[in-house]
Amino acid sequence: MSDEARQRVMEAAERLGYHVNRIASGLRAGSSRQLALVVTNLVNASFHTVTTEMQARAHEAGYQLLLCVSQGDPQQEAASLATLAAHRVDGLVIVCTDDGVPEVNRLAAAGMPVVGLVRRPAGLRTPVVLGYDEEGADLATRHLIELGHRRIGYIGGLPTTTTGHARFEGFKKAHLEAGLPLDLGLVEQGPFDPSFGIKAAKRLLARHDFTALFITNHESVFGALPELMRNQVTVPDDLSLVCYEDVPLFDCWHPPITVVDNRAAEMGRAAFDLLLAQIGRVTPPGDEPQVIQVSPRLIVRESSSTRPDVPATQLASG
Repeated sequence: MSDEARQRVMEAAERLGYHVNRIASGLRAGSSRQLALVVTNLVNASFHTVTTEMQARAHEAGYQLLLCVSQGDPQQEAASLATLAAHRVDGLVIVCTDDGVPEVNRLAAAGMPVVGLVRRPAGLRTPVVLGYDEEGADLATRHLIELGHRRIGYIGGLPTTTTGHARFEGFKKAHLEAGLPLDLGLVEQGPFDPSFGIKAAKRLLARHDFTALFITNHESVFGALPELMRNQVTVPDDLSLVCYEDVPLFDCWHPPITVVDNRAAEMGRAAFDLLLAQIGRVTPPGDEPQVIQVSPRLIVRESSSTRPDVPATQLASG
């Protein structure tokens, strides 16, 4: 095509408001240059971090990233997966619900590159990126025990989920290794929702017999923290506090909150790299899907302190 003809075409396209039909282009080229991320909610700030990291990596690699929020509802998740399949996305990263496993496996078996994130429901046959959640919860609980706390409240997710189960296992492990009894009356497990955090905090505060609190997900944190304030609980004088999954808010809270940093940015990068590896694979995958686990780290701030009634000289002996 001559430069003159090309210019006339471009002027006509601009005048008519023409835009490329990406679906048609994808059918012709065999690639839509679109990737998808499906998360359960946007209350959890870790999902914001993962989205930001994946968006940046997608842009660098010449892809557009589509974001879907399932609210943990299998019907919404199924609708999102159907839409993404119809748009022929080149790959998918998903925080998968239990009910979504058959459809995700079907998409993967049909040739769509898929990576699971954060959760690994039973039967999922795709590569997955997880946090070492049991290790993280163990770090947090041991930190509180080493400060002299013997009765520690726990607010966590549903035990049927990967994170809910693993973090509670880490909490139990730290008690067992310290030779401490675990009072299930101080344990609250429920939906990943701020409203549950409010209810759980109310029930625990009614007991008045614990000196530290471990909250294991953002959804509960954003309900429980305001409830502590409404009840005029002073941290750490009245109650030492540790939360899971870091966020800038925690560093500027008064006092700054001790956290288990699950390194969400690293998880997002790992998931994206694993997805690109699938897209560019020229040989069949192995029989066992790859599992990448990202180790957490404990960031000690001012919200966790020694138990008020235990002198520092007694901490080593308990």
